[in-house]
Amino acid sequence: MSLQFIIGGTGSDKTETIQDMVIRRSIQAPDKNYYMIVPEQYTMQTQAQMAGRHPGGGVMNIDIVSFPRLAYRVFDEVGNPLKTVLEDSGKRMVIRRILTENRQHFDIFGGNIKKSGFIGEAKSMISELIQYQIRPEDLEQCSQSAGKETAFGKKLSDIRKLYEGFLDYLSDSFMTAEELLDVLSDHVDDSEKLRDSEIYLDNFTGFTPTQYHLMERLLRICSRVVISLTIDIRDRVQDPGKDYELFHLTKETLWKLEEMCRECHIEREEDMMLPSSKKGELACLEKGIFRFGRRQVWDREPEQIHIHMLESPEEEVGFTARTILGMVRQEGWSFRDFAVITSDVSRYEAEVERQFEQLDIPVFIDQKRNLMANSFIEALRSGMDTQLWDYSYESVMRYLRSGYSQVAEGDVDVLENYLLATGVRGYSRWSKPFVRRGRRFQGDMFLEVNRIREEVLQELAPLREGM
Repeated sequence: MSLQFIIGGTGSDKTETIQDMVIRRSIQAPDKNYYMIVPEQYTMQTQAQMAGRHPGGGVMNIDIVSFPRLAYRVFDEVGNPLKTVLEDSGKRMVIRRILTENRQHFDIFGGNIKKSGFIGEAKSMISELIQYQIRPEDLEQCSQSAGKETAFGKKLSDIRKLYEGFLDYLSDSFMTAEELLDVLSDHVDDSEKLRDSEIYLDNFTGFTPTQYHLMERLLRICSRVVISLTIDIRDRVQDPGKDYELFHLTKETLWKLEEMCRECHIEREEDMMLPSSKKGELACLEKGIFRFGRRQVWDREPEQIHIHMLESPEEEVGFTARTILGMVRQEGWSFRDFAVITSDVSRYEAEVERQFEQLDIPVFIDQKRNLMANSFIEALRSGMDTQLWDYSYESVMRYLRSGYSQVAEGDVDVLENYLLATGVRGYSRWSKPFVRRGRRFQGDMFLEVNRIREEVLQELAPLREGM
């Protein structure tokens, strides 16, 4: 049982080094199990990279997994000890139910249940509490320290109540994805595949308490664990430094793992210190930026780094688009060779889409989109609401104005005016010809209203039959 670190800054080829190491050792010992653990978002990319680097073009005894996928691998081997895993959608439903049924007990949260995004934020908060092993009692102590009558104290008290209700609901029937690693830690010793295997971890900056607990168990049963960490080797690797320093979080990870090795009597192999292989202006900037007390000077006129000051985001996007287009047309670059990086994607997103489209520049914007803002989703939701809320005025008009209704916009305006004037609500009244006439709805206009009513009913009839 041993632990080794591969340490280097950006451009030191840590990923290539650790991949080559596991490939070389897997070829030397084909009967041994090797695991490359990476964050969930890197699994596919790492699989493709290692298949390309392997002399055989494939990875037979190397399993490239994330922590949750490693858990399922072990459970497949030792038997499934899991309760039903509650996914994000299930968490939202549970949280909404707790808040709705106990609204009067929540001082702050009770009035926010229907606010857009509130349930999602509450779900993320509870996931963090579980992941970092925070107990309801800890929140209660914080609430008392802050003062229960203060706004912050009341909010902490609401968080505790919601958290307790969530844990009580899970009870013996459900578990969250964040608890997978706790269950895995309890069954690591039963796994023959993990015993005496070699584990390599790449692309991690730090670990959660549950991951540290799992790491301790793995260090005890695996023959070798190798971890790559991003720390500039000129930056006092063994000194965690101040919490505002650039590599403090990664140094803290190294320090915690070394402390774990001392407590568990795990052998420490000599660490690999990789110098940066980058040169030039960008390398000089990287060596000096955010490094307090270290000054890097570039003694020539910069050729690769340019700073342009413009008056507005629109001008910035326009300048960027024209520069990209010029380099593609005149210098032989490809559109895929460019990346546009901004600190606030939402501020530039609409302008990038508009100006890049005008210049026929293909662009992918790496931004999570709110599903509820999609017009088609809104049409589906409002259509179902017409049935759930029995043809209420709000649900019917939301559906008709969603952009997916076949009813003409002018007819929708006429119908809306009639509904506001007469207060007609409910399917029982919609299913029969309207009889109430306002002062503005006489003769042909009243016949027109009933024609629109029939058109709306006909359009929603399949949905009503299905529900």
